[in-house]
Amino acid sequence: MPGDMFTEVDPFSQVFQALWDLAEASTTIMSLTKPGNRIKFSSLDSTSRDPVKTAVQDGDLPELILTSVGSQDMNMHSDSCSTRLMRRFDWLLSTGEYRITYRLYPVQWALFAAMQDYPSVLLPLTWNGAQFVKKMRWGSLSEGLSNAALNRGIKGWTSLLSVEIDMWFAKNDLRTFNAGPQEGP
Repeated sequence: MPGDMFTEVDPFSQVFQALWDLAEASTTIMSLTKPGNRIKFSSLDSTSRDPVKTAVQDGDLPELILTSVGSQDMNMHSDSCSTRLMRRFDWLLSTGEYRITYRLYPVQWALFAAMQDYPSVLLPLTWNGAQFVKKMRWGSLSEGLSNAALNRGIKGWTSLLSVEIDMWFAKNDLRTFNAGPQEGP
């Protein structure tokens, strides 16, 4: 990335993009959600700094958003050489529809099916020359009728589908990263 102080994309950004890659590799998800309704918080273009639509119409739905939730499970001493981090991401789906079988279930099912290919997309990711993703697992799936007052006027079914990514990093690599770039001779 131009002007970036790092020469390599950080692991969190790689995973975030890989989850979108999995979703967008699904022709079913692509047919069920319009490109402008897949809300991404990772675009580098200046027009996408606030991708969430404030005025939502029926053509803007269903809306699929990937959010970063953080981590509740980190272990600095997983073993003598590694640090482990379990990072959670949530897929948010707003349907604008009360018929549960019209938008909610089809998009949920397509997303569930799309994530099954995670070994070929997430496991090969590397940071500092080493693969760092060990596995992906489903967290929880919650759904209910949207509170339109809190969800930009969107009525109907909404859901939140969590995925957890288990990442391991060599402690020496983290120490070297923290030391900053080394000056060459």
